[in-house]
Amino acid sequence: MDLELTGKRALVTGSTSGIGEQIAKTLSQEGVSVIVHGRRAAEAERVVREITSLGGNAVAVTGDLANDAETAGVVEASL
Repeated sequence: MDLELTGKRALVTGSTSGIGEQIAKTLSQEGVSVIVHGRRAAEAERVVREITSLGGNAVAVTGDLANDAETAGVVEASL
């Protein structure tokens, strides 16, 4: 499927497991540079490794979005 997203960038919150993880992987397959987000660094890095092992582009960002300071850090790291 070609969603014409090649070259785009997406922050996928909660993408260290479940539906969020699958969304991040699917976007990556569509050529999107994915920012994998979650509260557990090890899980975020695992998802990044899986995406990059298939030729995708991804980076990990961690932080609790219920906390204003951590949210600001996630946004800053995503820029």
